[in-house]
Amino acid sequence: MNSSFDGFIVITNNLTVPYHFERGILKLYLGNNISPAEDTQQLIGYTITGKQTLFHLTFPLSATGISYNEDRKCIWGNVNLSVDFYVENYEHNSGFYQMKYVFDELNNMVPSTMNHCSSEDYNKVTFLQDGKIIDEFDFEYKGQQINFILKTKTNVCFGNQCKAITLTELILKFEKTEDLDFLVQLYRLVQNLFAVICNRRNVSIEKAELVSKKNIELTNDKSKQQETKIFSCKHYLFVVDNYAEEFETEENRTKTIGYRYVRGHLKELLDLIRDNKVSISSIHPNNKMKNLIDLNQSLHITAAFEFYLRTFLPEISSKTTMEFYDEIMVLMKQYASNQKGKKKRKSQDFMKGLSPVIPLDEKIKKVYSGYKGYKEIEGKKEYVEWKSLEGVLGEWFGGDVNKLARVARDWRNELAHEKNEYQPDESVIGAIRLVEHINYCINLRNANYSDDEIKEIIRQVLKR
Repeated sequence: MNSSFDGFIVITNNLTVPYHFERGILKLYLGNNISPAEDTQQLIGYTITGKQTLFHLTFPLSATGISYNEDRKCIWGNVNLSVDFYVENYEHNSGFYQMKYVFDELNNMVPSTMNHCSSEDYNKVTFLQDGKIIDEFDFEYKGQQINFILKTKTNVCFGNQCKAITLTELILKFEKTEDLDFLVQLYRLVQNLFAVICNRRNVSIEKAELVSKKNIELTNDKSKQQETKIFSCKHYLFVVDNYAEEFETEENRTKTIGYRYVRGHLKELLDLIRDNKVSISSIHPNNKMKNLIDLNQSLHITAAFEFYLRTFLPEISSKTTMEFYDEIMVLMKQYASNQKGKKKRKSQDFMKGLSPVIPLDEKIKKVYSGYKGYKEIEGKKEYVEWKSLEGVLGEWFGGDVNKLARVARDWRNELAHEKNEYQPDESVIGAIRLVEHINYCINLRNANYSDDEIKEIIRQVLKR
């Protein structure tokens, strides 16, 4: 059987073996060499040209070994290892201080133009390679201060021809770090931000460029003195997701919503995603799935609605219902305090089950129509108003909300309880789309977008 290999990996001081990496699987060709399976999750591969790649394994190497006794595990033969991320052009002791992204949705969201060059006449053209900053702000992440920069720039290539390419770049700057887990989480944060903006998860982020600095000792040709020069080094972080959908076609990627629609409160939106207040799993995996009846996705979207309702919105029960609930809870607490043993435990369990619950369709209609209720603000319950979404979504869903809310309830109950009583049709797609866009409105309101801004964003999302 033919085998291909990309380079070599040092397993121990006495054993270097060929490897091949493809689609998240690192294959080691140990043959008949038996090697201890070390308790490590990182392996360094050396290509034939001398480049280094750091592979971070999904599980420690020792987890793949065969135990001879409680203390000793070994590997041999052809060993397949799952990789969750890797860094190309890796160097030991690299301190990373920047992460850069260039991808199609970003270029289409913030179109770059040829205004990065100027010419006095056709014989002389000046390219402004430093680029132009479109937006910049700071945010906190994992104890680090991150500088978020969006800029357009020009790359100029020289050869037989001179070629200039304009592109949009997202740059994250932070204090020097060697923590690769931190960088992977930051990578996923950016992925999630653009999943929300594009309203699909298969955003074409293939890799992130990591930038480090390296001191190199050089000899000055004139003075013959040693000088220390600082050079920027480029490394490339790839995060493996075996469940990710293929990227959209180029035509679909060009339909990304324009930056002018989201720029007003982008930082607040990023903060919500950072704090896990946006359900990323409720976002469709790709464009095609938006118009299909997906069982798993339907549950994610309705579950996200319930989560947002509990987390962000006033208590949805009426004032009278809440007063009744509070009075009953007072009586139950008094009863429980006078009980002992099993009765006390049963009364406490009973109180946990008490809840002023209303059906899903009533919740959808109330959130759409607007209502007043209690909400905890800075540790105090206040009676506040949630404004109607009719002015935002009425153009698309206004006349069908009651019907679609009932369909969403019946479909969710069918999936959750496996009743085998409900036959889905096209109205299910409309119902789940309604809940999806209510979720979108809740998130954008929490990011401080105005209803007029939200309506225009929704218009762009629906149009696409």
